Amino acid sequence: MLLSAALGLAFFWAAPTVDAGAETEAGPTYTPVYTPAEPPSNRFHFAGLIRKRANGFAVLYVRVPGPGVVKLSGRGFRRLSRTPRQATRVRLPIKPKVRLRRYLKRHGRGRIRVIVTFTPTGGAPRTLEKVIVLRRRRG
Repeated sequence: MLLSAALGLAFFWAAPTVDAGAETEAGPTYTPVYTPAEPPSNRFHFAGLIRKRANGFAVLYVRVPGPGVVKLSGRGFRRLSRTPRQATRVRLPIKPKVRLRRYLKRHGRGRIRVIVTFTPTGGAPRTLEKVIVLRRRRG
């Protein structure tokens, strides 16, 4: 059973069939029928953004349909990953690196492109991009 789950196959018993047209001493033989299990959904969406103007940080929220791995990547901020165990809203903090922090301190705002990838457990990955404007009070 574990092997069939690892391969993504569901295991069902078919109606009894007799192999080679004859019945064995133990009775009719059963032929297993393999039907591929439906892959888990990788459809996720952005569920909100909170900006912290005091320091230029932000928090991006993503709603995922089930267990898997959520990865946040891009230029100018720290990459990270989260592993939700169920369908939930995942919190992804966006912490600018030093160069972007200096830019925000001088100019007050800066644009970044965030790339979020969700890979469900036993499924195919899906990637979405979003442009975020970070703001910071000058000072």
